[in-house]
Amino acid sequence: EMSEGTRGRLWRIFRRYDADGSGSIDADELHAFLRDLGHLCSMEESMRIMACMDTDGDGTVDFGEFLAWWDNASFIDMFGSSAINR
Repeated sequence: EMSEGTRGRLWRIFRRYDADGSGSIDADELHAFLRDLGHLCSMEESMRIMACMDTDGDGTVDFGEFLAWWDNASFIDMFGSSAINR
């Protein structure tokens, strides 16, 4: 179970990368997020990752999908050192 503190921190990260304020992350926003995590991927690779994250198939990642992905992706150790904390 994810702590409220972690959930709140992830919400702040999610909102920062939801650059257009739509309530979901599109492919360009996900690409920026992945690059800030240190995953220097191509846009094509970002699209493949998006397809895995986008469980409802609407072409974007909402906060619930983002949480599920984060919880399963073992990125917790990156909190302290990645650019997402800027």
